[in-house]
Amino acid sequence: MEGFDINEELKKLPTSPGVYIMHKQDGEVIYVGKAKNLKNRVKQYFSKSYKKTNKILQMVSNIDYFEYIVVDNELESLILESNFIKEYRPRYNTLLKDDKNYPYIKLTTNEKYPRAFFVHRKQKDNAKYFGPYKSSFVIKQVLEFIKDTYKLRTCNSNITEEKIDFDDINDIPKVDSINKRKECLYYHIGMCLAPCIKKDVKEEYDKNVKEVIDFLNGNNKQIIEELTTKMNESSEKEDYEKAIIYRDRINSILEISEKQKIDQKTINDKDIVGMYREKNTALIQIFEVRDGNIVDRSVHILYIDENDIDNDILESFIKQYYNEPYFLPREIWLPFDLNDNELIEKWLNRNNDKKIKIIVPKIGQNDKLVKLANANAKIQWTQKAKKYEKDTKEIDIAYDVLKKMTGYDSINRLESYDISNTAGSINVA
Repeated sequence: MEGFDINEELKKLPTSPGVYIMHKQDGEVIYVGKAKNLKNRVKQYFSKSYKKTNKILQMVSNIDYFEYIVVDNELESLILESNFIKEYRPRYNTLLKDDKNYPYIKLTTNEKYPRAFFVHRKQKDNAKYFGPYKSSFVIKQVLEFIKDTYKLRTCNSNITEEKIDFDDINDIPKVDSINKRKECLYYHIGMCLAPCIKKDVKEEYDKNVKEVIDFLNGNNKQIIEELTTKMNESSEKEDYEKAIIYRDRINSILEISEKQKIDQKTINDKDIVGMYREKNTALIQIFEVRDGNIVDRSVHILYIDENDIDNDILESFIKQYYNEPYFLPREIWLPFDLNDNELIEKWLNRNNDKKIKIIVPKIGQNDKLVKLANANAKIQWTQKAKKYEKDTKEIDIAYDVLKKMTGYDSINRLESYDISNTAGSINVA
């Protein structure tokens, strides 16, 4: 940043808790950190007497300017730090390689006729997001139910105009307009209200959207009561076909609602976390225990510096993995303490009505389970390390070939584009 004097700005730093953000000259965020005392923490990076890892030395050499945000307490700084790391993914923070994102259902309430579909990330676009869901299978079931029941459109047409009636055929514009649309297949099979051509469905469409929002928010009691009333009325009128449709809708809502609430009631849920590190990689193994049984496991990789401390690595993982989870267990068992277990517990419980505990078992069966997770982490690392070594050798060979072909001494970025053609005319990249 032009005119930014690092030494002068260091003098202005407050002693308050907060978050600091390091930038390169081009504005790229390269590191985000939190501090109890911003002045003391940020000054350390530029102090010659402060011992730094190779990664931090490299990071400091790239800092052109920094900024900071003051907060009231350390918990707020931890929340802000986690959000910024998720948003910017700074290159010098310890980051999850897989960065698993649980899927959401997006309802485009920022459109005149909203659609519902599957997405992996939230965006700031005034749409509504529901989730995250752990299973994409559940999402597909929910979306099928919405499509069958509420007949929301699935196309991405930009429907912004009202249908216009023309008294004289000569008044019809020659350009393509909303009036020249035809009903699609979904309309003909009863799965869309066709708002693109039907000007009298807005009220019904809006009512359906409201019910979809209620359904996705879990407010199903009123919907079920209304459907039950309609089912009984249809049955009394001996309109059994309609009664069956309402009955099936009720059953679908109940079934999907149960699947959305999987594991929410049990008090014996825990995640058992193991870690193994070697060279520049750390591998985290998680056993998910639900109702006393190991029901799933997941493996996560982090790129680290050889001098990084175990506590820092595991804490970085915890803050990313549990930042926006589908489900939080009652307990998280770790192989060793974090830098501040109590602070991380407060952060985990910030949006929850149940008490989540961090436990570091020392003896007995619980300690054996954590050691088992550690042992599995080492096995997974060995398997993945062999594949990584093979892939790296192949990449190095390809890199050397590219350097010879292009005449460049180094190549820092590669881009590739896949061009598809449909019917020889529609090009998609």
